[in-house]
Formats: sequence, structure tokens, C-alpha cells
Amino acid sequence: MRTFFSLLLVLGYFASSASSQQRTTPQSSAQNAIETSAPTNQHIVAAKDYEQFVPYWTTEGSWDSELQIRNNLRISDLTVTPAIRAADGSEYPFNPIVIKPQEVQSVDINTTLQSVAPQLIGSYGSLVLRYHSKGLLNLYAAVMAHDMGHPLAFHLDAINEVENYDQVSREGVWWLPRDSVQDSLILSNQGKYTLDLTLTLFDASGKSSRQKIALGPRQTGRYSVREILKQSGLSGTYGGVKIESAAHAGSLDTVHVLFDEEGGFSANLKMFDRDPKSPVSERDFARTGTWTLRAPMLALTNPDPAMAFPGGTILQPQLFVRNTSEHKVNATLQFNWRTETTTGKTFGPALQLQPYETRRIDVAKLLDGTIPKDAHWSAVILKTNGLPDEVMAVAASYDKTLRYGAQTPFSDQMTFRWEGGKWEVDRDHDSIVTAGNGGTKPIKAAFTIYYNRGAEKYQLEQTLQPDDQMWIDIGDLIHDQVPDKDGKTLPADLSSGSYQFSDLTNKGIGSLFEGKVIYDLRFGHVSYGCASCCAYLPPVWFAPDPLGVPLAFQNQADVEAHDGCDSADGSVIDSFYSWSSANTSIATINTRSALVTGVAVGSAAQSSPGDIEIGALDFKQCRIGHYVPSGTANVGQPAGMLFFSDFTTKSNVCVVASQNGTERQLQYQIVDVSNRPVGNVPMQEDFANLSTNTCKNRQPAPANCAAWDGVSGVFTDYLSTNACSPPVPGTCGFSINPDLWQYCKAGSLAQTLGKPTYGVLWQAIYVDGSTAQIVPLTPVPK
Repeated sequence: MRTFFSLLLVLGYFASSASSQQRTTPQSSAQNAIETSAPTNQHIVAAKDYEQFVPYWTTEGSWDSELQIRNNLRISDLTVTPAIRAADGSEYPFNPIVIKPQEVQSVDINTTLQSVAPQLIGSYGSLVLRYHSKGLLNLYAAVMAHDMGHPLAFHLDAINEVENYDQVSREGVWWLPRDSVQDSLILSNQGKYTLDLTLTLFDASGKSSRQKIALGPRQTGRYSVREILKQSGLSGTYGGVKIESAAHAGSLDTVHVLFDEEGGFSANLKMFDRDPKSPVSERDFARTGTWTLRAPMLALTNPDPAMAFPGGTILQPQLFVRNTSEHKVNATLQFNWRTETTTGKTFGPALQLQPYETRRIDVAKLLDGTIPKDAHWSAVILKTNGLPDEVMAVAASYDKTLRYGAQTPFSDQMTFRWEGGKWEVDRDHDSIVTAGNGGTKPIKAAFTIYYNRGAEKYQLEQTLQPDDQMWIDIGDLIHDQVPDKDGKTLPADLSSGSYQFSDLTNKGIGSLFEGKVIYDLRFGHVSYGCASCCAYLPPVWFAPDPLGVPLAFQNQADVEAHDGCDSADGSVIDSFYSWSSANTSIATINTRSALVTGVAVGSAAQSSPGDIEIGALDFKQCRIGHYVPSGTANVGQPAGMLFFSDFTTKSNVCVVASQNGTERQLQYQIVDVSNRPVGNVPMQEDFANLSTNTCKNRQPAPANCAAWDGVSGVFTDYLSTNACSPPVPGTCGFSINPDLWQYCKAGSLAQTLGKPTYGVLWQAIYVDGSTAQIVPLTPVPK
């Protein structure tokens, strides 16, 4: 039934009438009178217990540690219970923390220890985060360790423990730029078994020295590479680090940090897992056939004024590129630089690295004369002919005193969405975030800021060509009151929140890489942060299954998967484009679009191979998984209708809420003679006997013949008088006896599929003579 009320719900459009207490809308097309429902066979993912681990915290001396946790869910709170672990593995739980959707919260570990475990003040250890939810990636967590009063800070990401992750090693570089620099190599055992570790250090040429380390359950060990080098006989200022576990390698996490309190220097030499079983196809997100690493925010010789370094500061950007394998590997470098107004590309020399070699690349010297002198930043792209993680790299950009500088981590990860943690903007801090297109085709990217405990958001969108980056200074957005895509500005006093990057073009495998830096303007220090790579949880499925297809009409098949970050089911159909039908005499399917055409009554299987981005519990990165979803297309002739759902509530059309009358929403599903859904077919409405609307505000009008954008053959009819404070409360209204819903195929007579009767009063609405809720899937009288 096309009434003014149904238009209110579908369009949200109101036209003022003579009465200030009543609103009406004009009639419009049948498309507005019919609303489709979502597929009914969504896969249910049960909530269960999860754990993430942060490998290190410290409250020694002037050090302070801040836990940052964010809820990645869209609509549900997330309760997280942190537990602090001492270096010896003993554990002390914190109070549970409830986090609103998209909210980020901070917990000062020093303050919390005073009430939870005061004996741990002045010590160090690791941290475990426990929560009951639908997915591991529902939580983003990190620790920021600060040396209070000094320009020293480290960002430490949380990660999950992985079972059956043997033969995986932890790989890194060591760098000791001067004698006063101290280092800490932190080894964290997240599991319940003792880890028998082999620590191997390499000099720049690949010469090595090994030692054995036993790390007990849940223990954290701290070692000095400088001291180990003295005992090993190795020399130089940089080289490689490899840590292997005889078993339970998925329980090991490692951190390697440098600091010099007197000199005001700190650096995080990020380490990586090397899985020798991982093929390029699992980590080649751009589908180029080449494994690629990216560092998105290398600070160049001429620093960005936003970092507030002293005038005349000259940075010395450099890369440490390491071969983690026993054979030679080749690599290439590309620099995508940017000034305040322009961008460009410069290609570095080809590299051939000897087994276990670590090579230092002087970027300033390499780029001298090839880029504008006012270029402040560059993304670095490293490609190799080897397997994933056979080459790793660390970027560092400091002045000659090491007092001022910044870092940007390398990563191969790209995705359709990044969930970012805490950003800060105040008189002492600013944050710059970036996301780039690492793919081979243009994409549309979105950036979202969440604030006010995740309840409000600010959104920007930008088209990115391959290698282009969104570059966003959040402080500028706030201070300059820059409007977002909807004209909204951020509160002038806003100081923190969370953020998100989304690839709006690609859903199955995204093309976005990301980066973030936070400036501490008090000390001239810049620290980086990372976001969570979102991915889907296996399996993927054909939807809906079965798919109803009207004879001689079409219906759209879909492929869905469960988003690991926000736990919502979503379409990944863009990754499946080799469709085939097992019986083309029953149904055909478009190879690329998955549009199914009903040829004859019957059933036919439909399938397509494809790849999507997955994040599971048996590895620690986003990877690419191959799947072949299949399902059944049931081709049928429309023959009847079922009551799909029945919901009664109050209307919302009156200025005074108490004057709203009853509203009843009926969902119908079109079926064949066997009561199987037949999908999207054109329908029309015919009022066989319509009485006068005694509420005197408008007569309802029937829906004209039209189809709609649905796959399940479900549409909604809204019933209401749309009256406010009727003259005789509860008695005014109208009746339709019956309402004929008809299949209106072109060139044929309309076929009535159902004819319910309606009695629509302000106070109550009768369907087939009753106000009682109709049991779902009850046949509609015909």
C-alpha cells in the first residue's frame, strides 16, 4: 500500500499541512512504497574468549607506560580485563574496562599499579588483555612507554599468541650509532611453555654469533645487544638479529629499543616474523607478483615545520636493509617524495644482498640533487625477488646529534580498512596520519575521526591514484575548522580520539597502507604508531543460499564474509569474478557480475573462485586466502506470498509524541508453489474495496508496477492512519477489503499472489481481522 505514512519512513520527507499538529506527504512512485530486507541466512559467529599481549611495559626510574585500548565494534560495547605480568611471569588483573564502540581509552599503568600491585612499581614486564567477543580484531591495543621529562618514547603494539607457528623466526637489525646509546632487546613469552631460544647476532657482512636462552612461561627477559656483541667478537655499528624457538614460536614476541637519556635520543628497531612457508601469493596484496614493503613517512633532510625542530635542523635519513636468508636476494628502492605543494618519484639503485648481509643506505646522499630541497617527506617502497620477509628494513631519520628525528616502520600490509588508535592534539602535541594507494588502479579512500567516546565522527574522502597518499594533519583540521564532506567541523577544544581509513573501492582485498606520527612539541620528539589491519574471518559464503530467481527474470548473487574488526557480515563480491552455473538449462550466471537469469523451473549450483584478505588465529598478519564459494539458484514461477515478519509500534509523524497513533509493518516474501523464495519480481497493488479515511488527512494510494533492489523477494508494507489526535480518539481510519498484491509481468495479465484485508485505525491495526502478531512464514490468503 502506498500511503503518505510509508513515504515518511522510506524518504524521511515531510510537507507541512494546515494543522501544526499533523504532517503529511504527497504520493510518489511505487519504488518508495516497497522496502527490501537483508538476506535471511547470515552466518552467526559466536562470541568466545580472546587474548592479546603487549610485550613490554616499564615504570623504572622516570619511565611511565600508558595502555591504549580501542573498541573496533560498530554498535556494541567491549569489556576488556587487562592483567599486568611481572618479568617473572606472575600476573595481577586490573579492573574490567568497558569501551564504547569506536572509543579509545587510556590507562596509566603507574597509577593503576599503586592499587593493584604496588610491589611492581619501578619494574617491567608484559601485559595481557582478555575479552569475550566475536573476533580477535574487535580490540586494538598498544602501550606507549615514555621517559617523563625526556624526549624518549616507544609505541608497542599488542599481538595474539599463535599455536602451531613453528619454524617462524623473529628478525631485526641492531644499530648502535654512538657509545652513549643503550639498547634493550626484550623477549616476551606469552604462553604456558618454556621457550628454548637461539639468539643469533650478525655483523653487517653476515658473520654471526649464537647463544642459547631459556625463557620461562609468561616471562619477560631483557638483554643488551651491546654487551652480547662485546662477548661475541663481532664489530661495527649495525647488523642483524635472529631469534628462533625450538617449539611454540607463536608464543614469542620481541622488541628492540635504543635510548640515550643524556643525548635525548630514542628509536624502536621494529622486528618482524619470518615464516619460510609463506608464499608471495599470500602477501602480494597489489597482485603484482612481487613482494613489496612500504615505509609511508620517512622524514627527509629538510624537516617539516610542523615538527617544530629548531631552525637549521638537518636530518640524515637512512635505511638499514637486511637479507634474512641464506641465499642472495635482489631488491629495488623507490622514493615517493612530497613538498608542501607537489609530489614526485625517484628510483634508487638495484641492490644485491649477500646471505645475512645488512646494508646501510644513506638516503640523503642518494637523493641529493634528484628531489626538490623543500621536500619534507617520502614514502619508501622496497621490492624484492624473494619470498616474504627474506628482506626486512628499518628506517631512521635523525640529525647528527641524534637529538631530533623521526622513524617510520616498514610493512607489507595493505587492507580495505585500518582501525587506528589514539591521536593527540593539544598545545604540546600534534598528529599526522596518512594512507596511501599501494595498488595498481585508482581508488576512493575515506578517513574518519571518531570522538566524544566514539559517538561522533568526522569524515573526509579522496580519490587516490596508485602511490598517492592522503596526508592529514589533525591539528590543522581542528585549528583551521576545516569542514568534512558533510560540512561538519571538529570541536575547537578536541584533544584526542581514534581514527579509521577505508578503501571504498575494493572490499575483498584492499589497497590501503597507512602511517601515523605524533609530535611532542615540548621536547622535539616524534614517535610513530600503527593501526590494526582489518581482514575477514573464514569462511566465505554464497548469499543468499538458496538464491530465489524468478522464471525469465534475474536476481543478483552475492558472496559475504565476516569482518574481523567490526564483526559485521559484508559483501566481498568484487573478489569473485569467474562465475559458472552447473546447469545452464536451468539458470545462467554472468561470469563477472554474478547476475543469475532463470531459464527453466528447477535448481542449479553456482560457484566462483576468488581471493579475499583474511585474518585468522594461526598467523599474526593479514594474508590472502583462496576460496570457492558455491550455492544453489532455485528458479521458480511466482505463485504466492508468505508473511515474513510482523511488527507493531507507534508512528513518529506527530510533533507531540503522545499524539502518534499505531503503526504496523508487514513484510511479505514472494514464493513459488513449493513456498521457495523466487527473488525479485515486479509487483503492484490494487485496492479491491477502499473505504473513506475518516481521519480526513489523506486517502492511501496503491503501489504501481515496479521491481526493487532486493534478492530475497521480501518487501515491506507500512500501515498507519498517519493522524495526530483524531477527533474521536481510536475510531477514525479506513479499511481495504482486500488489498490485492499482484505479480505484474510485462505483456501478461496481472497475477494476484496474495490478498490480505486491512482495518487501519488510529489506535489499532487489523490484518485479516486480528491485531495479533502473525507467525512468520504463514501463507497470505489468495
